[in-house]
Amino acid sequence: MEKRDQLEDYIFSHSGEFDLKEPSELIWEKINKKAGKTHKYSIIYKTMFRIAAIFILLFSITVLTYYSTKKAEQPEIYGFAANTPEIIELRDAEMYYSSQINEKIAQLEKCSQSNPQLVKEVENDLSQLDLSYNILKNDLKENIANQQVIEAMIENNRERLVLLEDVLTQINC
Repeated sequence: MEKRDQLEDYIFSHSGEFDLKEPSELIWEKINKKAGKTHKYSIIYKTMFRIAAIFILLFSITVLTYYSTKKAEQPEIYGFAANTPEIIELRDAEMYYSSQINEKIAQLEKCSQSNPQLVKEVENDLSQLDLSYNILKNDLKENIANQQVIEAMIENNRERLVLLEDVLTQINC
C-alpha cells in the first residue's frame, strides 16, 4: 500500500506539471479509434448522407404524388383507363345514345296513357337489352379494349334507340 500512497502523493504534488502538456492530434486520433469514436470527417459524411437520403425521400414522395394525381385525372371506363381510341369511341357513343334514349323514354312516358300494354312490352325489351349490355360490359373487362365487344356495346345502344323510335312512331307520339 505504501507504493500506492507514494504514487498518489507524487501525482498530487506534480499535478500542475501534467496540465501543461497536451497530447498531439495523432495520439487523440489513436485514442478515438480505440474508443470507437468517429473522426470529424466521418461526421460530415454521415450528415451529407442523411441530407441526401432526405432529398431522395422527398423527391420520391413528390413523384409518386404527381403520378397518382395524374392517374386519378384519367377517366376510367369499366375498370381501366379511358385513353385508348376504342374506349374513347365507346365513351362518346354511350354519352350520345344515353341522351337520345333518355329523351325518347321521356316522350314515351308522356304518351304512355294511350297504350300502357305497349309501354310494358318496351320496358321488357329494354330490360333484355340492359341485361345483354351488362354481359358485354363484363366481357369488356376481361378482353380489355376488344373492338368486337365495343362494337357490340354500341350496337346494343343503337338497338335501344331504334326500338324506342319505332314505338314512338307506332303510337304517333
